Amino acid sequence: MGRKPGKSLVTPAEARILEILWEHPDQSVREIWEKHFEASGVAYTTVLKTLQNMHEKSLVVREDDSRSHRYRASAPEEETKRKFATDFLTRVFGGSPSEFLRHAIDPTEVTQEDIKALETVLTELKKTHAADPPDNPR
Repeated sequence: MGRKPGKSLVTPAEARILEILWEHPDQSVREIWEKHFEASGVAYTTVLKTLQNMHEKSLVVREDDSRSHRYRASAPEEETKRKFATDFLTRVFGGSPSEFLRHAIDPTEVTQEDIKALETVLTELKKTHAADPPDNPR
């Protein structure tokens, strides 16, 4: 069954668990809960249900280990983040990175460091496109 239109690919709790699993792969529900959620009052069953939902969404891989399940992210961090970003860009901004940037960057809060970092990204993109132009220019 597909995702509902406009529904996020990942919830904040799922994003947090993905970060944990990218840093520490192959964890049981109990390990994730004890190390990262127990002290903040999140119930064990909440972490369990979140991981079950993530498994249904193919965000994590679940492996049986005698009495418990062990989880790891189903894809590397960069691949997953690119997938989420591309989906968001397509659904919300019609696939236009420039339209996204117009809305994402508040000119009153952007720093010179931010501008330099963006310039570096743009320089890298220019080099990439000069060497290998995209097949689908806009």
